[in-house]
Amino acid sequence: STFVIILTITVLLFSTPILPIYQYFAAKNMAGKNILIQFFSVVVNIFVFFALYKVIGLYTILISNTLAFLTSYLIGNYYQYRYLGVKFRVEWPYHLKLIAFGIACSTICWSIRYFIPVGLWDLIIYPTLVVVSFIFYVRGLKLISDQDLEQYVGTIPLLKNGLARILIT
Repeated sequence: STFVIILTITVLLFSTPILPIYQYFAAKNMAGKNILIQFFSVVVNIFVFFALYKVIGLYTILISNTLAFLTSYLIGNYYQYRYLGVKFRVEWPYHLKLIAFGIACSTICWSIRYFIPVGLWDLIIYPTLVVVSFIFYVRGLKLISDQDLEQYVGTIPLLKNGLARILIT
């Protein structure tokens, strides 16, 4: 269950904020940049895994995957600054809110884990809890605006309207 909790939260924390740059590169026919981000992510994952596996054991998977997602996140942020003009300093409060979400959600999941024995239900309970918590967190702290949706998915009205219903109103 620790694996499910950590990996689900890591994906939400480090993948979601850089989705706009992936969309931008796809729309601008610059798929090579997306491949480059993924390449460095894989290299970090493999390097960390093989460097730490004999020392840490199975939990190396969590560390290597988290660092791989962090790598793609940092490269994605660099590209968002370079191509979209997104300034990390201006976005700092947003990132702090995401970190607070990660800590809060992890605490909730581990608290539930204390009362529910480890089992197959972990694959349903924790991802569902994290995703639902994420939706309420995004809505409550207004992390996504109509302007954000218009900028990133405005050309796909069905997706934009669906995301607006889930994340904004």
